Amino acid sequence: MKVIKWIGVTVLSLIVAYILLASIFFGISIGESEKQRQIYAEWQEGHLVELAESYDNQTAIKIEEQSICGFNISEAITGQIKINQMRYLCTHNSYKQGLHKPANFFYNYIIPYAIGKKSNYGYDNITQQLNIGIRGFEFDLYYLENEDEYRFECYHNSWLETNSSVVDFEKGLEEIKMWSYYNPNHMPIFITIEPKDDAPFDKAKGMGRVELEALDNLILEYFPEKTITYSQMLNGYGSFQEMREANGYIKLEECIGKFVFLLHEYENFEEYIDVPAENRVMIPLVWASSLKENKYLDLTCFAQDHDYFHPEKLEPLIADNYIVRTRLDIYPKYEFETTTARLATGAQLVCTDYPPSYDHVYEEYTRTISEEEYTIILLN
Repeated sequence: MKVIKWIGVTVLSLIVAYILLASIFFGISIGESEKQRQIYAEWQEGHLVELAESYDNQTAIKIEEQSICGFNISEAITGQIKINQMRYLCTHNSYKQGLHKPANFFYNYIIPYAIGKKSNYGYDNITQQLNIGIRGFEFDLYYLENEDEYRFECYHNSWLETNSSVVDFEKGLEEIKMWSYYNPNHMPIFITIEPKDDAPFDKAKGMGRVELEALDNLILEYFPEKTITYSQMLNGYGSFQEMREANGYIKLEECIGKFVFLLHEYENFEEYIDVPAENRVMIPLVWASSLKENKYLDLTCFAQDHDYFHPEKLEPLIADNYIVRTRLDIYPKYEFETTTARLATGAQLVCTDYPPSYDHVYEEYTRTISEEEYTIILLN
């Protein structure tokens, strides 16, 4: 009995010690996250000033869109190719800049190693990604309330992962807008917005209908003539199901120099559906599992499934003529066999954690969607 009691006391002491240690390092990480958020916010301001000067002086890189496409753009327009007939290389959590040291230590040594290892990835800044040919982005958004105003901020979470090149989302839109007007003939750009849910004791909050409508207004403020809205994507059809069945997607010619904003399905997703269709700017991006339950069939033409090891789950979405978003890899994994299987599907928006990079962020591996390293190709 004494041995059992000693073991019980020892185990309990270890658990208490672990909880205390975890709490200490969690607190340190939270403090560093706020510091890094400020650092990246200041960097973002300076970055925008430098970009504006380079555009004003005409010293910024001019992108020849044909160089990133594995087909002749003029011939595609003449041939009336539609927006759903192309594949675009996209980035996942496009703002990510890795983990700061305390968070990296907490993830890898205080909580299970596998969790932390998945979080320590990052990319070039958004302008560099655009210049290298990325035409699909994902931004995780929170809002911070200040009197009667909402400020949208972009990071993975405000506790541990605030290393972000787009801390202030409105400034991120300004960065993309400047690039777009400097390169007005670019291929369509897809921007996925994933509102994050409320977290306890967190100043960054989740988003409901009021915030989503404010986000719609913000998008139109920056891209009043460049946004393909919900109604425009419907292309005159009564519902998206009707449009998909008729393959009535808009043509590439109508999409040059424009943006499609997608609203990632999330906890309060249905609050956006309550917004009248004619007032919606963003187009819902729904999970395959929701469609399987016959939800949202009339409300969108964009669907996603990220089951890394089961690419066959994409087949019903493609058969039903959705524009499909999926992930090719999940950092730090890049199994070639699994990635090749996903590329063998007809998915259009294919996201990677290993994009081509100016700074060669990950020298061991770079994801491409064609042998010639084009970032946009035609699907058969």
